[in-house]
Amino acid sequence: MQRTIDTPQVQPVPVSRKSVGWRVLAVAALVLGLLMVYGGGGHLLAVIGAKVRQGKPYDFRFAALVTNGVILLGSGLTHLVASHGIARGQGWALRASALAAALVSAYCLILLPVRTARGAALPALVLNLAFLVWLVAATWRAARGRKHADHVG
Repeated sequence: MQRTIDTPQVQPVPVSRKSVGWRVLAVAALVLGLLMVYGGGGHLLAVIGAKVRQGKPYDFRFAALVTNGVILLGSGLTHLVASHGIARGQGWALRASALAAALVSAYCLILLPVRTARGAALPALVLNLAFLVWLVAATWRAARGRKHADHVG
């Protein structure tokens, strides 16, 4: 006599297209955040290390270079913190990440005319603008979908 064991059937978890979109956007925020933290942290270490080796007094140029690193680092940390909320489509996270990307983009636009800054400012500008456009488009699409659902239901 053969015994059979009843095994529970595993049902697939329904994943809406919307939630997948937020998760992909959250991964992009995570990657952008890591790049900004890496770039900002590396910039700060290089600037501070050069200042220590040179032994020159604190001046405006040094303060401006430290500010560059702090802006990138702060933006990156904002994206990293917000990525968890973006995965859930939470408004606070979307707004924080959008603001960080917009501010870094604006700062990079200011730096573009500076020949010595262009090499770093242009890639940061492109990455942040691309992310910002994607985030705004996803938010607009989600809001439009909610509006449509309200009219249908």
